[in-house]
Amino acid sequence: MDSLTQIVLGAGVGEALLGKKAGNRTVLWGAIIATVPDLDVIPARFMSDVAGMHFHRGFFHSILFFVIAAPLFGWLLDKLYSKKLQTAWWEWTNFSFWVLLTHALLDCFTSWGTQLLFPYDHHIAWNTIFIIDPLYTIPFLVCVVALMFYRKESKTRRRLVTAGLVLSSFYLLITVVNKFIVNNKFENALAKQNIEYSRFTTKPTPFNSILWFITAESTNGYYVGYYSLLDEDNEIAFQFIEKQHELLDSIPVTDELQTLLHVTDGYYRVEQNDNRLVLHDLRLGQLMDFKTNKGSFVFSFFLERTNDQLVITQKPNEREIKSEMFAMLWKRMFGQKAF
Repeated sequence: MDSLTQIVLGAGVGEALLGKKAGNRTVLWGAIIATVPDLDVIPARFMSDVAGMHFHRGFFHSILFFVIAAPLFGWLLDKLYSKKLQTAWWEWTNFSFWVLLTHALLDCFTSWGTQLLFPYDHHIAWNTIFIIDPLYTIPFLVCVVALMFYRKESKTRRRLVTAGLVLSSFYLLITVVNKFIVNNKFENALAKQNIEYSRFTTKPTPFNSILWFITAESTNGYYVGYYSLLDEDNEIAFQFIEKQHELLDSIPVTDELQTLLHVTDGYYRVEQNDNRLVLHDLRLGQLMDFKTNKGSFVFSFFLERTNDQLVITQKPNEREIKSEMFAMLWKRMFGQKAF
C-alpha cells in the first residue's frame, strides 16, 4: 500500500497496543516504524531496474526481518522512555513487531504482494485491493487524527482507534468478498464464450474495489476483460493479447531476464520494436486503449543486445495520459461499457 496508508495503519496498531501507557508517543512511533519496510526503495535505486523491482517488498517485508528489527526498536524505545513511562522492553518489542507485520500483511492483499516468507522467493499477492484505496485509508486517518486530541486514559480515544481498525478491516473484508463475486462472473463469462484457459488472475483497477479486470492465460495468449459490480448485465467483452514468447529465443537467457520473468509470474507479452524487444508485464494492466489492447502497459521493459550483452531497462510511462485514463476507468466503473 501507499506510504500514507501504512503510516495510518502503523499509528492505529501502535495506539491499540500501548496507547493507554504511552499516549501519542505510540501514534508517532507506530507511524515511523511502519515506514521502515518501504525504505527498501532506497537501496533499490542503486540497482538495475529489474533487480530493484525484485528487491522491493523482499527481505525488508519478511517475518525474518521483523524478528531481527523488532527487538532493536524495542531496546531503543525502552532506553528512550524507561524513566518516563511504566513500559518494559518486551512491550516495545511486541509493539514494533506487530506494527511491522501488519504493514506486510496489508501489502499481501495488493497486486504487488510481498515476500513475507523470505528467503523463500515468492510474492504473496491476494489481489483484492489496489495499492492506493481512499475508502480504506480516509476513515482510518480521520479516527487516528481525532484520537490524538484526547488524553491517553480517555475511553473516547479507545473507541476511536477501535473504530478505525474495525472500519478498515471491514472494508478489506469487502474487497475479498468482491473478488469472489467477480471471479465467479469472469469464470461464467469465459465458459459461456467457450474460451479455453489454463489459469487466470483478477485485480481491482486504481483507487476502487468496484471495477476489476482479468487476465486469463491460454496456449498462445491472454484474454483480458473488465467487469464492474455496477454493470447492469453479466456480458463481458474479452480482448485477446498474443504472447509471442518465442521472440525471446533470439536473445541470451541471462539471470536478470529469468528474474524479470519470475517477477511477472509468467503473465507477459513480447513485441518487436525496431532492433529491440519490448516485454510487457501484464499484471497491472494498461494505461490506455483498453479496447484495442495496443496501449502502453503499466510496466514494460526494453530488451537490447549491446556488445553481446543483454541490457534490460524499464520503459518510462507517458505521464500526460493518466488523467484521461482515470476518466475512462471512472466511467467504466459506473457501467458505461466503452471497453
